[in-house]
Amino acid sequence: MKRVSKTPSLPTPAQEGPVEPPKARGALWVYFVMLSFVVVTAFVVVVFSIVDNGTEVTEGAEGTKDVEEKLYSHFSVVTPIAQSDHYTGSVDECAFAIKTDISTLPVPTSPERIAESVYLLLNIEINDAPEYAEDSTGEETEQDDAFTRDFARLKRLVGIADEHNIPLTIGLQPPFTDRLQRQGVSELKSWSEYGHEIAIRYDGATRETPYGQWLSSLHDLQNQLEELCNCEVTSWSGGDDYLGIFDVANELGFSATYGWSEEEQNIPEAFAVMNPWMPVSGGSAEALKQFDPDGTIVFLPSGVYPAHCVGSDNIAFPLSADNFIYTTSALYETLESAVDKKVNVFIASLSLNGFAQVSDDEVEFTVFDTWLTEIIDPLIARRWLKPSTVYEAARAYELWLTTVAGTLIPVFIEESVDE
Repeated sequence: MKRVSKTPSLPTPAQEGPVEPPKARGALWVYFVMLSFVVVTAFVVVVFSIVDNGTEVTEGAEGTKDVEEKLYSHFSVVTPIAQSDHYTGSVDECAFAIKTDISTLPVPTSPERIAESVYLLLNIEINDAPEYAEDSTGEETEQDDAFTRDFARLKRLVGIADEHNIPLTIGLQPPFTDRLQRQGVSELKSWSEYGHEIAIRYDGATRETPYGQWLSSLHDLQNQLEELCNCEVTSWSGGDDYLGIFDVANELGFSATYGWSEEEQNIPEAFAVMNPWMPVSGGSAEALKQFDPDGTIVFLPSGVYPAHCVGSDNIAFPLSADNFIYTTSALYETLESAVDKKVNVFIASLSLNGFAQVSDDEVEFTVFDTWLTEIIDPLIARRWLKPSTVYEAARAYELWLTTVAGTLIPVFIEESVDE
């Protein structure tokens, strides 16, 4: 990102007064002055060579040289995590592979102590499944059954979270939201009033989709959700590979995005951390890794998950005690890695559509409730976890950033990212 250099201040005017003629000096003094000039010039050249290292020089419109400002790495504010200190293995040992009769993962052990509490973000997502689309004839169809079934599941999950006083971030998108709007549901409004966050989960475009279509689609979805919940919708997930996603987000007044949700890609190892940051742009892992101290959008990573796993922050289905071992293990790794005097986050995502793979919802609801009761509630009671929404964690990070502004030790990225 190029920045316009600040206009230098004008030099202080010279003091008026009589000008004295130079005094005569000996030859040795002249040689000494010449030698000093050479030394100082060499020193200045060396200093400017060091400072210029890592910057990109481009030709201006009239042949003048403009020096691009160095780019901050997100490691200026994020504490890096060495994956080898936490995880080994292959994709075969990841979340979606634990759908076997017997889990191969050992039961995780809770940390003895932690340095700082961690913001717990429980995220419920609804995919853009075509079975939610309404039949054009208006007659009762299988689509109605699918929507009715999954909306009932969503209400049950929210009810369980309410019993534990845990706010959820609920990411919604069409065609599910279209059905909510047509039926005039009131639940989103009551959920927002109770402390849950209504957010956007968007899968409805690709990197080839024109910018105007991205903007229009997300604008319409934002308005649709805000009408349903009578609240502000400022957080989103999705669109990870779209280069203009942050431009769209800024135009719509979004303030936070969360997780790396590119389902066909492993999470970048640099994102398997627990400290948020403000990227200069989105659309790629390289762009997200650039930190903008003057940014407006907070990126919330998922926590210390295995970077070699695809969809690493997703709670695996079917919901079972064995499959929760994976999520609990990642939670404990994040707690052990929590950084003192920084904002630390852990995100666990549960896809509503995952329930479609099983036949006994009640068993899974019971397992989810048991996990909250036996694992999460004690950690909240110890103040090791702070249950939070994406919005709340992002605001906490912005407040933290204001307290360290001007004290950051910059870490620079050597090369800028092509857009």
